[in-house]
Order: sequence, then C-alpha cells, then structure tokens
Amino acid sequence: MMSHSDKKNVFVDFYSSWVDFNVKMIKNSMELTTEAWEPESYEKFYRSWSENMGDLIEKMFRMPGFAKHSWEFFKSTTGFQKNFNEMIEMYLKAMKIPTHKEVDELSERINYLDDKLEEIEKKLDLLLDQKKLGNKSTCKSKTNAKKKKSDP
Repeated sequence: MMSHSDKKNVFVDFYSSWVDFNVKMIKNSMELTTEAWEPESYEKFYRSWSENMGDLIEKMFRMPGFAKHSWEFFKSTTGFQKNFNEMIEMYLKAMKIPTHKEVDELSERINYLDDKLEEIEKKLDLLLDQKKLGNKSTCKSKTNAKKKKSDP
C-alpha cells in the first residue's frame, strides 16, 4: 500500500504534467488564432493536441508509483461499483420494480418464445401449403373421374 506522501507525490507529478499540457495547448491555440481558420488550422490544432496528449500519457506511465496508484484506485472503484449495484438491486426489489437481472431474464424468455412462435408459424405455413396441394390433386382426381364416367 502506498503511503500518503507517495500518493501526494504521484498526484503532484500528474497535476504538474497536466498543467504543462494545458499551457502548451493554450499557447498553440493562441498561435493558431493569428492565422485564418482554414482546414489546415484544424489539422494543426489536432496534430498539436495529439502530440501533447501523447507526451502527457508517456510522462504519466513513466512516473514512479503511477501504475501502483492506478491499480489501487481501480480496485477501490470496482469495489464501490459492486456495492453500488447491489444497493440498486435491493432498492429496486423494495420498490417492487423489476431488477436488471429480472428484466434480462424476461427479455431472454421473450426472445425464446418469439423464436418458438416463428418456428410454429413456419411449420403451420408448410402444413397449409401441403393441404392446399393435396386439395388441388384431390379436386383434379375427382374432375378426371367425372370426365371418365361421362365419356362413352
């Protein structure tokens, strides 16, 4: 675990790098305001921002303690997120509002039933088509039989 002074140093290093980045960006922006705003000006600004942001990120990752401090921060926020989600679930249940899990389960069930209904409709269409074909051949057979009876 990092000491308070280590955390403070990481924060100061990060903050001073962030300030340097912003100062560079302000200077670059001021220089660009003296030019006519052409598409190239936007390109220059973006290139400047990209280079300066890259420098800032490189500095951050080279700072001693940055990775460790970031990991500690990440662990604490994931714990907070887990507790927050559990609290929301309890609140939703208490208010008789479906929870995220219940809505997801219901959505899965609806999708399953929708797929089954589609399957049944296809089978029913197939059966109806077969019945129509069967009736047509039966009708033709009856018509042919009547013709044969009437033929002398």
